[in-house]
Amino acid sequence: MKQQDLSVKVRENSGKGAARRIRLTGNFPAVFYGSKSEPFNLEVPSKEFGRILDSETGQSTLLNLTFEDGKTKERMAIIKDVQIDPVSEQLIHADFQELLMDQKMSATIPVKLTGKAMGVELGGTLQPIRRELTVSCLPKDLPNLIEVDVTELGIGQSVHIDDIELPAGVEVPHDVNFTVVVVLGKRGVEEEAVEGEGAEEAAEEAAEEATE
Repeated sequence: MKQQDLSVKVRENSGKGAARRIRLTGNFPAVFYGSKSEPFNLEVPSKEFGRILDSETGQSTLLNLTFEDGKTKERMAIIKDVQIDPVSEQLIHADFQELLMDQKMSATIPVKLTGKAMGVELGGTLQPIRRELTVSCLPKDLPNLIEVDVTELGIGQSVHIDDIELPAGVEVPHDVNFTVVVVLGKRGVEEEAVEGEGAEEAAEEAAEEATE
């Protein structure tokens, strides 16, 4: 995965008042959690961080943090949490977790479906069950996305996690061979949804029936 540089400031002040003052300057407060050091507070530029969130890799982006104080060494990190005001969409707070390049990390990666399923050509409906996968790997092996080719799927057929060829060095920890995507007949999900179940739960049940 491509790394993104982000310049941040180490801040001394904490509390709600200090946080409000930071946001008035176009920045927002964050906390950096080091692997071998105590957490410390940061001030992060909202515009630059917003561009990273809007990029293809989004919250899974690897960050190369540089510190404006000139004393703190650069750190590799991943975004562990982001708080955004639901009304103003203003960035409220973020948590960064340090990454060590020789230790495996866990991250949520988007699933990209490629090709046009044969079952769709015959009138079926392509139903994604998992739009994201949680992977474990070294930081250098972290992919931008996981591609799943659905071209050969007919009606009633599905792709399970064990069917997916993952990039080198990447694994998806799992106990059950869960469904990632399925092609349903025209009425498969609609009838279940009418009975009051959510679309995803209905698709999960239809997928299990289709693959038994």
